[in-house]
Amino acid sequence: MRIPQTGEQLKLEGIDRVLDNEPENWKELADDLTRNWFSYQQAGREFTGQDLRNFIVEVIGEPHHPNCWGALCRRTFRKWLKAGSIIIYGYDRAKNPPSHDRILIRYRITHQ
Repeated sequence: MRIPQTGEQLKLEGIDRVLDNEPENWKELADDLTRNWFSYQQAGREFTGQDLRNFIVEVIGEPHHPNCWGALCRRTFRKWLKAGSIIIYGYDRAKNPPSHDRILIRYRITHQ
């Protein structure tokens, strides 16, 4: 018997799936840019996923679907949190209109 998934599990699965459908070259470039962006940040700097998104868009443009941003940030920030490179520092409001003023997690860089 299969245990039914929760709404949260289904949401996260869908977010990951949309990034899986993004062309490999965009994902690879986005991952490289993410590492590059992080390497230039100073300890103590606060940021949201939107800061990273703005940087990547300037260089390679938007992915095929806006939900790719949630998957990219979720995957990356989870690694950084686990490594102790960042901490959750608070919350902020999204500034770009398509985000509809949603709540964003604010992070603080602890060390490189």
